[in-house]
Amino acid sequence: MQDEVYRYNEERWEALVEAEALFTRPMLDLDVEKARTYLGLERLGIPGDLTGRKVLCLAGGGGQQSAAFALLGADVTVFDISSGQLERDRLAAEHYGVGIRTVHGDMRDLSGLDDSSFDLVWHPYSLTFVPDARIVFREVARVVGDGGRYYLMCANPFFSEVVGSPVLVPSGIDVLVARTPLPIPADGLDVTVLYDEPRALLLPASHPLAGKESVTAADFADEPLVACAGMAALWTGFWRLDPRPNGDPALLGRASSCATPEHPDVAQGQRKDLVRRPVVPWP
Repeated sequence: MQDEVYRYNEERWEALVEAEALFTRPMLDLDVEKARTYLGLERLGIPGDLTGRKVLCLAGGGGQQSAAFALLGADVTVFDISSGQLERDRLAAEHYGVGIRTVHGDMRDLSGLDDSSFDLVWHPYSLTFVPDARIVFREVARVVGDGGRYYLMCANPFFSEVVGSPVLVPSGIDVLVARTPLPIPADGLDVTVLYDEPRALLLPASHPLAGKESVTAADFADEPLVACAGMAALWTGFWRLDPRPNGDPALLGRASSCATPEHPDVAQGQRKDLVRRPVVPWP
């Protein structure tokens, strides 16, 4: 199935591999405990001992999840549209001295995989790259075995204020898992916190705060923080801590396409961000 969608996704991911983007970098500093923590299997109710379990990392190349699962004893297959990403998986496997199988293809066509052949299908953020998720779900249903699990990560339109209370509440939705802050009033909703996600401050290594174990809002009160172009105002304010706890507005820094650590202007001291990766944690 090499249609326009296939060609676009393959081309874009090969370009990201060439650019050494964040999710194309293999994890080469794992051990068993770090692998278990990275995958977060305990909070998902998945047993930590995966010895002999057959795991499919679907559209999950790059040498991160595959390496972690292999270190936990799983029999790992990685399926990805990018040959460059699959090469990163093979590099990580060689680094750790573990075996993995890599398969090049489109997640909409898993015909090269046997029926009921996996105990766990691990599907990181990639479903949004295809126009019809139902095709992927049918393929996954065929290859996952009886009693197996399908763990799916997917961007939720709820995060970007696409879904608001006029749609959510009358629609009959019973349960929704979403990041806070919620882009709608929580009145009338039964909210249960499943996980507290810490924010972090991303800084150049030369910055005076870079060597601290943690920081407070007062430490960077006078620091302008980046604004992410295209991000919903609610989320931009959340990550920039705007307004500050004392009510003052955050100083506006330069805008960027995304607040992720691979941007070279961070290292050059041209911007500072509150980001999701734990660089300098703060309460």
